[in-house]
Amino acid sequence: MNIETTAHLQQLIAEEIQSADGDEVVANIYEVVHKIRLLEQPRQVIPIIFRWAEENHSNLIDVEPFRLFIEEQDDYVPALEESISRKPTGLTTWMAYRRANGETDRSKVNYWIAVLQKVLLHPLADEECKQQTENFISIQIKRHV
Repeated sequence: MNIETTAHLQQLIAEEIQSADGDEVVANIYEVVHKIRLLEQPRQVIPIIFRWAEENHSNLIDVEPFRLFIEEQDDYVPALEESISRKPTGLTTWMAYRRANGETDRSKVNYWIAVLQKVLLHPLADEECKQQTENFISIQIKRHV
């Protein structure tokens, strides 16, 4: 299967998780990631994964295999920032928090805190996402007091 659009990714995910529940969902998303890795240019799927998360899923636990795949290389930041600007999700705010958490340069930490603060005012961010983001910001501020 060629993954060129969010619809293609949704179809692949639906095929893998349609009858799954609980731990099977995560295992099957690992299978989706495996199929992505078989593509000629698997990293080009990252923006599609973010769009899928925006449209369908904000549950952080179930999409952990996607996060692990995305974070394998440091080429995803522009797509992450674009996704947060469009519609923050549990996945994207968690990843922004992880970026801040991994920084020692205070200006970079402040940058990611500012990105997260915008989520709190974003009209498409749901309450769960905003609460999670408030927690992430609080942790970062305490970390750098």
